Amino acid sequence: MEEFLQTQYRKIDEIDFEGQKKVDFLFRTILITATVIAAIIGYVLQDMTIATYIVLGAAGIAFLVTGFAWSPYKSHQLKFLDPISDDK
Repeated sequence: MEEFLQTQYRKIDEIDFEGQKKVDFLFRTILITATVIAAIIGYVLQDMTIATYIVLGAAGIAFLVTGFAWSPYKSHQLKFLDPISDDK
């Protein structure tokens, strides 16, 4: 039963190194772009509240896009060696 749960957990939760690279790039790009846009809109409208809502909305979108182990982030799985048994 424990092995079954481990394999199911790996299917759901693990992303590979290339996926981590994609997630990091997307997260930074979304937040930096939203911050620049929010700063410009906040300056033009002279309203810090709107700028704050833009950044918070972008943070929520970034979380939905990068916070879960979606299948595009798991496409380059590593092949590990089989464990060595302790039998002597």
